[in-house]
Amino acid sequence: VILVAAVVSALPRLAGTPAPATILLPALAAVAAGFLLGLQQSLNGAATAASGSPLAATWLNFLVGAVFLGAALGVKTLFQEGQGGAGLSGHALPADWWVYLGGACGVLFIGASAFLVRRIGVLLLSMALIAGQLACSITLDFAVPAGSRSPSLLTVLGALLTFLAVWIASRRPRGATARSEGRP
Repeated sequence: VILVAAVVSALPRLAGTPAPATILLPALAAVAAGFLLGLQQSLNGAATAASGSPLAATWLNFLVGAVFLGAALGVKTLFQEGQGGAGLSGHALPADWWVYLGGACGVLFIGASAFLVRRIGVLLLSMALIAGQLACSITLDFAVPAGSRSPSLLTVLGALLTFLAVWIASRRPRGATARSEGRP
């Protein structure tokens, strides 16, 4: 159902018969990113299970991210200075307060996903995250449209199909709870 939702929501963009590379390469990049996100969520669940707290997985994610960003900044600075540039000088930090909300949202996201993945699994968590992203995206596209285009009816239908897929995946077979508790 979720794959049908993706195709339905993409139909308006496929109408102009674009070149295959303009669709295939971004789709492969999205699949690779999704694979890595699923792997990250699984590892966060394992770290949460080993430590007994989602805070350990959250801290570890941000430590690795900070080390990676620090290394990337160091390489960029060395490269710019080697090219006769000014390194880090001349780049002021953004003044808009809302730009810095990404870090706080990231902490909440990693902590919540590390907590939830042990309870609902990677597949259902990933599907629910996609459904939430679609709901927020469509809401923002209607509330604060970029340009003159609003989401098409097929895009909204694709989002609704995604919610249906999450509902189907979250249902337990009849009697599953009783069997897991040792009752007939």
